[in-house]
Amino acid sequence: MSKFQVGDVWVNGEGRKVRILATDIKASMPVLGAITGPYGNETVESYTDDGYYHGSKISDSYDLVSKYVPPVIPIGYVNLYRCSDGIRMIAARSVHDTADEASKAAQPDVVSIAVPIYEVGMAPIPEEQP
Repeated sequence: MSKFQVGDVWVNGEGRKVRILATDIKASMPVLGAITGPYGNETVESYTDDGYYHGSKISDSYDLVSKYVPPVIPIGYVNLYRCSDGIRMIAARSVHDTADEASKAAQPDVVSIAVPIYEVGMAPIPEEQP
């Protein structure tokens, strides 16, 4: 059974996306993938069940190396301010489009940092410290 599924997107050794088109071709290289080129064009190539571009398992930059993971993009930025106790931080209520906008909107003469915010489920939430 192939570790590849039709519709999955993988990355080859060159960092290009490869969309899996088929995994059941009756040949020594049963996996078909469409490699996205630099201008958005696609080229169809075949792979072994292990993701090798060459059937003899010789390493190649076209080999499938990992599943594609889309980048996590922040939905906005908020300023965090240090509380008077010097330990806790508090977030401002305004959400800004960029870190630069958040920094410019920070209260003057107060220690602050602009931090990204993400949609729930997109980025790990740090565990609370006791």
